[in-house]
Amino acid sequence: MSPTSMRNVIRKGVDSFKVCSLLLFKAVVAFAIVNIVLFVAYQVKDRNGPVARQSLGGDVIEDLGMSALREVYPGYKDEDIRLLLKETWDRGLEYDPFLQFKERAHTGKWVNVAQNGFRLSKNNGPWPPDPKNLNVFLFGGSTTFGYGLADDQTVASHLQDFLGRQSGRDVKVYNFGSGYFFSTQERTQFLNLLAEGVMPHVAIFIDGVNDLLMDSGEPWCTDDVRKLWDDPARSVAGERVVTQLPLTRFIDSIKRRLGRNPPAKATLKSHSYDDTKKLAASLDRYAQNKRLIEAAAAAYGVRPVFVWQPMPAYRYQFRNDRSGRIRGWAPPGTEVGYSMMARIVKENPKDYDQNFLWLADIQEQCKEAIYVDSFHYTGKFSDVIAVAIGRFVLERKIIAGGTARSQSLASSEHTVNRFGPTR
Repeated sequence: MSPTSMRNVIRKGVDSFKVCSLLLFKAVVAFAIVNIVLFVAYQVKDRNGPVARQSLGGDVIEDLGMSALREVYPGYKDEDIRLLLKETWDRGLEYDPFLQFKERAHTGKWVNVAQNGFRLSKNNGPWPPDPKNLNVFLFGGSTTFGYGLADDQTVASHLQDFLGRQSGRDVKVYNFGSGYFFSTQERTQFLNLLAEGVMPHVAIFIDGVNDLLMDSGEPWCTDDVRKLWDDPARSVAGERVVTQLPLTRFIDSIKRRLGRNPPAKATLKSHSYDDTKKLAASLDRYAQNKRLIEAAAAAYGVRPVFVWQPMPAYRYQFRNDRSGRIRGWAPPGTEVGYSMMARIVKENPKDYDQNFLWLADIQEQCKEAIYVDSFHYTGKFSDVIAVAIGRFVLERKIIAGGTARSQSLASSEHTVNRFGPTR
């Protein structure tokens, strides 16, 4: 190759490099500008709202819309709904050495979580519990915690009020529900409390959905924890930085808007779900946890109660445009798993009799909105669930009734039965 040809090749290479570099530079600048503009826009949007939007609470509002939320929060102002959802979803979870995570301690207008790990109820009892009171510990996932509800509207608060009236005693219900918890974590939590010398008179475990969703048998954020140990060079924090970029938030909002209106008649194709081995393993794991809890409770003189909770994909008559989003959320396995559990309960009365309450079909005849979002209960439905649990506890003599019992039970019967039969 002649010197002239060589110079031409080099010149073309340099020119190509300059063009590529310029294009790359412009792309980086454009990416930065887009993120800066979106960041400023979101800052203005968030500050101008009644409540600054952090993340998940605003997502719930965007997904469901204020008109649907007003329906399930009667009497609430829009700014109160926004604040309640912010306090529910944007507190975040915190590390726990044995449970992996737990609800973060919080003081707010609607949601309050004690440093000792339980959510406050209406007229909450002292910590440690006073043995003179009739102390009830309530365990479960986010539905037990009461996501989307004020402190005085949770199952725990309604149960405390009901049992206090019925038994004639000073009942204190401690709400240890936590988002994403399933029976294995609840068992660990219960045993840890016993080991610390904190013993209730009654321990109630509300389960169902999360045991089927956590079909691996591992807590919700195990994959992130595993990455820290198995691949320390990989930056989990770096991945989270990407998810927090304004452009990522904008793209996510577009995706939500595109998927906001699924067909109203969307149905779960239960017959197409064939991974029943995982479901069977999950239900067996639940049964094993139940036995372990019963053994520990017997050793420490605690009366255990197990409740299989209702969820929207199982025997609930959807009636409005929220139904498509609710059904779209639930994986097919949850409905199949509930049907499998119904058969197990029916075929094994010795294991699911004296201390087990089936509430999965309590909503079967209900045609009103009883979920505040995809599957968390309204305050009204939480009251119905609490009354059903309270009646069961009294009728099985797990807690002795008092002089006020007969009148209150009679007045509450309609409240429970209008949502369908319980057994």
